Amino acid sequence: MAKEGSASLTTYFTDTFQVLAQGQDYIQINYDARGVNSTDDESSPYYGSSSQCVGSLKIIKGKFEEFGLCTATRSDKDKVFMSYEGTGGGGMAKGTFTLVGGTGKCEGLTGSGEWTRTSLQGPVDGAGASFSKSTYNWKLPEKK
Repeated sequence: MAKEGSASLTTYFTDTFQVLAQGQDYIQINYDARGVNSTDDESSPYYGSSSQCVGSLKIIKGKFEEFGLCTATRSDKDKVFMSYEGTGGGGMAKGTFTLVGGTGKCEGLTGSGEWTRTSLQGPVDGAGASFSKSTYNWKLPEKK
């Protein structure tokens, strides 16, 4: 893994979710999404990793807001931590994220990026599916 850089990433998710609707104007959705990260860039912190994201979105009178946290687990079991937020609706969302640390070789990791997510028909009733495309930069602290 490189000490710093920029890359692109596609993540494929399936998720479970809970919906609380108060009519059509007020909707809260909480979800637990799990998936795999796809990048050809071997220098990326996300190379060979899977992810879990736990998040929440609300729709109030047509305005969509989303936020959550993700942990990517690399093949060496080191972890990448990030927080995200977004807006959108209608099967498409977009937003930004911040790398907020990690474990092992990813300890002290910082960076940021942008993402877009496209929702898909879930594989079974009660499950969702989506894919997210991201571009981001990262930096690891100098070891003392």
